[in-house]
Amino acid sequence: MKLLTSLLVGILAFSLSMHSVQAAGETVTVKLVNYVKDKTILKFNVTGSYQIQGSEIEIESSNVGEYSVKAESGDVVLYRGNTKLNNFGSAMTLVPTITNAVDSFVAIGDKRYLGEMEFTVDGKYIRPVNTLPMEEYLKGVVPSEMPAYWGTNGGMEALKAQAVAARTFAFPRKDNLTDSQSSQVYKGYDWYQTTNEAVDATAGKALMFDGEYIGAFYSSTNGGMVMSNTNSWGSSWIPYLQTKVDPYDERMITSYDYWDYTLGKQQIDIEKLDLKKPESWWSNVSELSSNVTEIKNMKSWLVSKGKVKSSDELKITSIKHVDFTVPPFQSDQVLRGSVEFNYFLKTKDGFVKDSNGQIKTQTMKIEDTSYNIRFMIGTTIMKSPYVKEIKDTKDSFIVSGSGFGHGIGMSQYGAYQQSKEGRNFDQILSFYYPETDLVKSTESGLITRLAGNNRYETSVAVSQNAWKESSEVVVLGRGDLSVDALTGSVLAKKYNAPLLLTKSDELPSVVEDEINRLQPEKIYILGGPAAISEKVVNQLSTKGYLSDVERISGDNRYETSIAVAEEVGNSNQVIVTTGDDTSPDALSIAPYAASKQIPILLTSSKEISEATSTYMTTVKPVAATIIGGENAVSSMVEENLNSTSTVKRVAGSNRYETSVKIAETFAFESKSVFFANGDVFIDALPGSPYAAAMGAPVILTKQSSLSSEAERYVETSMSREYYFLGGEAAISKPVEETVNKLSK
Repeated sequence: MKLLTSLLVGILAFSLSMHSVQAAGETVTVKLVNYVKDKTILKFNVTGSYQIQGSEIEIESSNVGEYSVKAESGDVVLYRGNTKLNNFGSAMTLVPTITNAVDSFVAIGDKRYLGEMEFTVDGKYIRPVNTLPMEEYLKGVVPSEMPAYWGTNGGMEALKAQAVAARTFAFPRKDNLTDSQSSQVYKGYDWYQTTNEAVDATAGKALMFDGEYIGAFYSSTNGGMVMSNTNSWGSSWIPYLQTKVDPYDERMITSYDYWDYTLGKQQIDIEKLDLKKPESWWSNVSELSSNVTEIKNMKSWLVSKGKVKSSDELKITSIKHVDFTVPPFQSDQVLRGSVEFNYFLKTKDGFVKDSNGQIKTQTMKIEDTSYNIRFMIGTTIMKSPYVKEIKDTKDSFIVSGSGFGHGIGMSQYGAYQQSKEGRNFDQILSFYYPETDLVKSTESGLITRLAGNNRYETSVAVSQNAWKESSEVVVLGRGDLSVDALTGSVLAKKYNAPLLLTKSDELPSVVEDEINRLQPEKIYILGGPAAISEKVVNQLSTKGYLSDVERISGDNRYETSIAVAEEVGNSNQVIVTTGDDTSPDALSIAPYAASKQIPILLTSSKEISEATSTYMTTVKPVAATIIGGENAVSSMVEENLNSTSTVKRVAGSNRYETSVKIAETFAFESKSVFFANGDVFIDALPGSPYAAAMGAPVILTKQSSLSSEAERYVETSMSREYYFLGGEAAISKPVEETVNKLSK
């Protein structure tokens, strides 16, 4: 396609923080063949942290030396430099640990790839296979198929249309994609702001016809005429691929998009040749110099189609006739062409002669679709099957047309023009794919529920969903009173660690098993012995964790929040919210605070707590954000904060509206949303570090219904994935169904 790549040089690649925490929704598997090629040794490096699935080997960017995988006797063998690390048999898979994708990718050559990377043996070669979420895959596809700079030049709606077309293509092929034009060109973690926005704005949306994903074909430019599949390919006509004049593409046509070629009628003047002694002139006589490329292409095509043998030599002496279907034509009509020519032939047995002993003049007529004859002439010469005119002159045939590519479905340049004329992506798609339905795919895996039979099992469910392998750190919070654990999510995010819940005087067996699975090197306990007893510490010590356990605590909840703040170490900003046991405001702000590493300080509702006041006076943070209305954090507290910092307040009329205000006010990085029960919110605590890692807000809901504010947020946001924290006793099935309906 006509990408005009030189104009992309000035565009700054834009890396939204996609997290290696695996998002809900569809994943795609892409075999990397286009840029990797066939190699028995493949070198790679990582940025961030990865674990090799099923082994204890970790690979980090801090490690010295380039890694390589080799195909040895049918096995995948890993090396660092010249040192052999392990033989992994038929496959080796790198799984990112929980960290920001901007810091975690696998680099192969000059390409970077997010998500998991499997190395397999493909014949005698090493073949990398990339698995990642559908939407992140599309962010590496759209700028490879349509220029990203169009988004800043009036073409944002065209980029959205391209995103939908690419998603529609990928859904039914999600387990069998390559990174080449045989699927869709995919360049990995090569993202741009404009194309990212286009993918996000159309998240999950695809085109369907009669309940099936359509063939959302597209080409660079159709030359002013949309082709049907029957026109170009001769296949049975598909109703949504209709032949029609494309005035938008026509307005974008440049001299580059018009094409013509001339075939001389007399290629070789045989009157001047001794036809009985072709050996005397064969090596010195050629076809017209003006047709060198066309004639070379024709000969190669004839060999590829078995019309002549590869060992044969032929010279085309004349072009007798050229014909193509020209407008007007209908959707169900196959565009056909023919080229008839005379030629001489030399086989391995010698020259083919007639009964008079002269080299024989033979005739061949090629009749095929215009699309296939395009390949015989050369696709850079006859750029499309759309032939407008054939001129039969005294000396030559002149074939002229316009467009570049098969011309079926969407014209990318036509879409660009429509966007510049103010048409939205729905209208663009409707023009090129009439009679189709634009739907939010049911395969996009919009909703994931993270739940167990109780709060402790729920914390384990979150951990297992987000931390697929091990975790160097685990944060442990009290499960019956949430207040100490509320501020601990910032600490958990600092170490990319899960937050597990425990009983005050006993470590639940399910939590103990999860800690054993994670194999942490460090465990932080939130709160003093009154919150989490020494008995729990002793249980951990029997597993060998005693020397690795550290309490983060104070004499009360306010001092504990300060202790967490000091461990986090960010003093430029703070978030202040009430320490009331019944208030979930800290939970609502926790994902944003954790993702930005801003400490959450607790205070009493009426007056600033002594511990918080001392911290503010000592540290003097530049900014303080109060979460909640004056019933939660009074104006008196706000006045105290004003003495040391610039203060703003984010609040709604109730806890549900406050959570929505937080989601709307702060710059959350992804289009995922977590939902939590706003009345009994202990289930949601372990979800806050996960939400932080995903760059996602936590919206509070009632058990049986979604607040009107939350409904509006779901309906108007570009969210594409939803996580429900807790079972149906926490958030009912009707709430889930409401979210699903509003998000379509």
